[in-house]
Amino acid sequence: MHKKMNFGMTLIELLVTLAVVGIALGSAIPSFNAMLARNRLATQTNDLLLAINTTRSEALKVGATVSLQAIQSADFDDDNDLPACTASNEFCLGWCVVEGNPGDCSGTIIKRFAALPTSMTLNSVENVTSIQINGLGGLTNMAGSTQRQLDLCDSNGNGRRVFISLIGRSKSHKPDDLNAAKRPAC
Repeated sequence: MHKKMNFGMTLIELLVTLAVVGIALGSAIPSFNAMLARNRLATQTNDLLLAINTTRSEALKVGATVSLQAIQSADFDDDNDLPACTASNEFCLGWCVVEGNPGDCSGTIIKRFAALPTSMTLNSVENVTSIQINGLGGLTNMAGSTQRQLDLCDSNGNGRRVFISLIGRSKSHKPDDLNAAKRPAC
């Protein structure tokens, strides 16, 4: 007698397999979306820290003031497609590192950073649109303050608070920081 070997799948086996895959994907997609949001926030935080460190590095290199400036709508040739920025989102159009303190991105631009995704905001806690670092690497134009703080937030209420110390060093803090003053206001 010859036994017949069956190497295919029955319809029931195929449906069970598809159901298992569907359940696995259904539980994995929300986790994947949360991971993407965390990675987007980390990327934007790293870009901001890069901008601050570039500003400080350039100021030390040239021995003069270099500014991290919020890009204003006047810095664009065509402002038809610009997002509407609010007073609590001063850096929504992006930012630039520029020599001196021109008050906008019209001077000698060292590096320009793109606008934030529409789901994110970057708010200066002190409501400033420019952060200047002098030729010694420290903050200038502080008016009695000892640091600058920027809150980077996403639409889910997650965020990072970036501190720039008086000597120009920057550090980011998460919402679960032990010190409540270092938590972002998102």
